[in-house]
Amino acid sequence: MAKGAYSKARSLRHDAAASAPLRCVASWRGSLSLQREGPTARLRAVKPWRKLAEETVYSRYRRVVSKRFELPGGEIADYEVKDEDDMVAVLALTDAREVVLVRQFRPGPEAMLLELPAGVVDPGTEPAETAAAELLEETGYEGRIEPAGTVLEEGYSNRRKFVFVAHDCSRKAEPEEPHLTEPVLLSLDELRTHLRSGTMADVDAGYLALDHLGLL
Repeated sequence: MAKGAYSKARSLRHDAAASAPLRCVASWRGSLSLQREGPTARLRAVKPWRKLAEETVYSRYRRVVSKRFELPGGEIADYEVKDEDDMVAVLALTDAREVVLVRQFRPGPEAMLLELPAGVVDPGTEPAETAAAELLEETGYEGRIEPAGTVLEEGYSNRRKFVFVAHDCSRKAEPEEPHLTEPVLLSLDELRTHLRSGTMADVDAGYLALDHLGLL
């Protein structure tokens, strides 16, 4: 925004009637600020795009679709989007309040990562059922499954990630493929440090689960 435009907007906010109620809105810097209600405090509505067409452009283990949209200004634009199955991620806690993570190799970063147990939700399967199954398959642990929320994968994917917490977990078996996955126990403080390091794939799910538990 030009400096003059910002100064004018700021003046309009400060000229609002003192009796007008306050509300929280996004500022020009992208942060939140308090403004008084009134005609000058209204934000311009951003309209959704109109989808014109969709076609699959790549389909193997991953699927990519090209979507054509008409933007609010009339421009036509194509966007390639990952068409992905929904998935689950589980933050599992033992009776001793240790967190059960899984250590495995990931081909993207080509590195061994320490992550939340996770997996794809197969068609016709409930997310909670998948969460329990993935926890057992990858770590050999079982526990009481509780939903903690849902997050979007990203702006160019249609995937939803269902986040769960598993309470009172205990070791029931070996991982289904011990040559591929290995359970690792961390304290809650160690998990928070690991989340801040950014070296795991489900940082968003980890924070959402900790928030659900009141353990941030």
